[in-house]
Amino acid sequence: MTTCAPRRRGKLRRDGYEPILKHTRWCFLKRPENLTDTQHDKLTDVLRYNLRSVRAYLLKESLDAFWQYDSALWASWFLDKWCTRALRSRLEPMKKIARTLRSHHDLILNWFIAKREISSGAVEGMNTNAKLAIRKARGFRTYEALETALYHQLGHLPEPAFLTIDSVEEASLKAVPDTKPPPTKLISQSVTANDP
Repeated sequence: MTTCAPRRRGKLRRDGYEPILKHTRWCFLKRPENLTDTQHDKLTDVLRYNLRSVRAYLLKESLDAFWQYDSALWASWFLDKWCTRALRSRLEPMKKIARTLRSHHDLILNWFIAKREISSGAVEGMNTNAKLAIRKARGFRTYEALETALYHQLGHLPEPAFLTIDSVEEASLKAVPDTKPPPTKLISQSVTANDP
């Protein structure tokens, strides 16, 4: 919705409305309670005119009432009425928003059915962790490998025993029980001044 006002500026300049709409971008984009005094005065002046930008702003502000409903039934009624108004407004960006809201009508109302207790923050966090697992792996050859990596990343599961270095050495020792393990040598990375 925030893109409606900037798209209209070019046509409004050609129609001679530049002095009225000058310095009003943030007046339209900000919430009314966050406006400064000068922005509030400027917005009050602009709202007297019957401009498309003003109609788009009033539709945007009227949609805020949707989130105040407690009942999914009344919220559905309001959303249907608002979409009808937006489709009849002859404002193409608002029509596009109304069509999108209508196509996602049932999914939006799930928020009211869940009594406002569900936040999408957990889903966003899971998506971020999934993308991180994919980036860490730098690509997978098979879907099954990706699925396994995601289960381990998202479920905080331990690494399987067959993937650790110790388990590989133990498995090789069990395969040949008569041999001794090779001695491990530690390479010192620090060199002292007394070493020749």
